[in-house]
Amino acid sequence: MDAAETPEAAAAAGDGTGPRILVIDDDPEMRLLLEVALSAFGTVETAEDGLVGLELYRNALRGSRPYALVCCDVQMPGMDGHQTVLALRRAESHVSANQPSRILMLTALSDRSHVQRAIAVGCDSYLVKPFGPDQLAERVRALGMVEQQAA
Repeated sequence: MDAAETPEAAAAAGDGTGPRILVIDDDPEMRLLLEVALSAFGTVETAEDGLVGLELYRNALRGSRPYALVCCDVQMPGMDGHQTVLALRRAESHVSANQPSRILMLTALSDRSHVQRAIAVGCDSYLVKPFGPDQLAERVRALGMVEQQAA
């Protein structure tokens, strides 16, 4: 299925006790880049669209292992990023989540109306593509995530 489900990715993820991160993006190359860049912050899982991401998110909430961070693309077929974030926030409201997930929207859409809409549906931060790994790490740190120590 996804790169995060390969044995190599499972081994690289360590014992899975660190923060969990969910990447939702329809572009396989972007998912891989984000998975590599975000692995310093925790265990990364990926979803190729909003519906798959929502299912992973709900399962994590039900299993009491919620994601600390969700990175979600805006422009995706089917359920777009705004719809996805709204559904994630609704799923959170149906459980007693101690700490809501931080949500970072990733998109090429930089106009004010898209940023305002993303914030309105529940995202915590917004990063415009293209961006570099340093910009991503800076934004993730600003959301309270800390790089994990290498084993």
